[in-house]
Amino acid sequence: MRRPRHGGLGLGFWGALLAATFAGAAPSVARGAEPSARELQQIVTPIDPDEVWRGQRGWGLSVFTGAEIQVFGVEVISAVRNFLPGQDVVLVRCSGWKLEETKVIGGMSGSPVYLEDREGQVRLLGALAYGWSFSLEPIAGITPISAMRRDLARPREQPGEGDSTFALPTDRDLDLAPASGPGAAAAADLFPAAGGDPPRPTALTRLATPLMVSGLSARGVEEMARHLRPLGIEPIQSGGVAGGDDEALQRVRLEPGSAIGVKVAGGDVDLVGVGTCTYVGADGVLAFGHPMFGGGEYDIPMTTAYIHVTVGSVQRSFKFGAPIRDVGLIRGDYQSCIAGSLGESAQVMLPVAIRVRNEKTGYEKRYHVEVIKHRALTRMFLAGIISDVVGAAESTFGPTFATRRLAVRMKDGAQHVFTNCYASSSGFDFSTTDPVTAILFNDYTRADIDRVAVSVEIQNTDPTADLWTLAADRSEIEPGDTVTLTATLRPRRGELFAVRVPVQAPAHFAPGPLEIHLVGGAGMAPESPRVRDLPTLLAALKERDAWRANTVIAVLGRARAELEVEGQRIAGLPATMLHGMVSPTDSRGGEAAWSAYHSAPVSIGSYLMRGGGRVVVNLKERRRP
Repeated sequence: MRRPRHGGLGLGFWGALLAATFAGAAPSVARGAEPSARELQQIVTPIDPDEVWRGQRGWGLSVFTGAEIQVFGVEVISAVRNFLPGQDVVLVRCSGWKLEETKVIGGMSGSPVYLEDREGQVRLLGALAYGWSFSLEPIAGITPISAMRRDLARPREQPGEGDSTFALPTDRDLDLAPASGPGAAAAADLFPAAGGDPPRPTALTRLATPLMVSGLSARGVEEMARHLRPLGIEPIQSGGVAGGDDEALQRVRLEPGSAIGVKVAGGDVDLVGVGTCTYVGADGVLAFGHPMFGGGEYDIPMTTAYIHVTVGSVQRSFKFGAPIRDVGLIRGDYQSCIAGSLGESAQVMLPVAIRVRNEKTGYEKRYHVEVIKHRALTRMFLAGIISDVVGAAESTFGPTFATRRLAVRMKDGAQHVFTNCYASSSGFDFSTTDPVTAILFNDYTRADIDRVAVSVEIQNTDPTADLWTLAADRSEIEPGDTVTLTATLRPRRGELFAVRVPVQAPAHFAPGPLEIHLVGGAGMAPESPRVRDLPTLLAALKERDAWRANTVIAVLGRARAELEVEGQRIAGLPATMLHGMVSPTDSRGGEAAWSAYHSAPVSIGSYLMRGGGRVVVNLKERRRP
């Protein structure tokens, strides 16, 4: 039976090994002698954790400064069985370079480790990948090359999207409902609590991956770090390589022990995770010895990297580096490794043009970036980048009112434009990017986005207006009648102004008191038919644009019973009939729902209503004709 290959990357691991052996390329190392980095790089013969013993000596390869691969020493402590599901780890004590001082270093993930067996042959054990924070000794955990090889051989299923092991609010379906009741905040926190608290000092955890960030402010880097640290990723404000031999850097190759970069964003803003390459062969590339995001399959540019300096730290030392050039693609992110292939240069990133303008100061800035296409990560990085760019354009940390235009152009030429606004005292509205991720990762059809353009116009004015008075033009109405609310609003340091909001009472409502609440549009969302295909998703996204932060909506406070079947709502059903038609475990797609009627959104200009109000009118019984 033919073994499945990793995305058509070529020969399997054993095929590459046999080819090297028959070609006479497998090197021999004199027994007891310390091999050079070049000699170790040629060794692909694996050694299994069952074959190691306490005190066994070996070597590792990594880059600590510049692009030079250096040899460091290792000594086996023990093999730990089933450390992860179906995966062992080998504990080693490291020595050489400055590891006795720095201990195990963030960015060494993937450093290949080799051991000399009982016959004096040097064999490949795997990738340095785990350690303890605050450790007094340079003790590391090694991921066996056999586990990494198994993941390299996985057949690809859905290239280019990536299914994440953690979820964001827009992971599957766009949530068009309000967060809770009228006036509730509509935007959920951008980043999930993906990994909980930072690892405990007693936990043997994967080494932190330094994420080199250039083009963002210190505030943006720290905000990103706050959410990425639980994932084992440490954003570090960095930059490119300058003042060196550019021609020599362009000749740096990806090989065992060299620094490797994973580029999740590039252009005017670079976000590149730095680690170490473990293996390069005809069947592909292996690195890290642990996952980066744990995101399964996706396509991300893979780069060579330069290490400016290795920084010692009491908690965890780390490498401070920068990407050099793209050399291939990372195709998989698994428990034991990241896996990829050299030479591929297809357009796998999402191009985004960002324009930000501050109307008060005249400041204007344009950015061009590319971000990873991934079901969860696209929103994380795209919104984080835009947030920092918008923050740089604000002239104050005070209240802000902004309008934004989001244009999504498809590869077939179709363009979808979403316009909205937001008002905030704390900066950018993260939901700006929701249409991009909702379209890109919809569950109905493949949506190929060619490029995205985001334009944000900022007004540094206090956008809030207090609800001063609220009155209805009638105290009694009949079912089907329209009552008009008049809201008087008072802006800070501004003149009172009035807004009229008409709302119709449902024809089937029973007589009695009827509460009418006035709420801001930011806390509401339209009742849309169930999204079942891309066209209805696009329509729902555009309809949501009408429910803006600078609108007010009248909401009727009496609930109604309705039945929803196959996306159609049947209203006004008696409770007894509804109970008989739908059970709590009904599998036909029907569900009982209680929802409030509301008016159409009414704009209040460049203001956001603060607070809310309520009036009560009496709903009389309809007169018979």
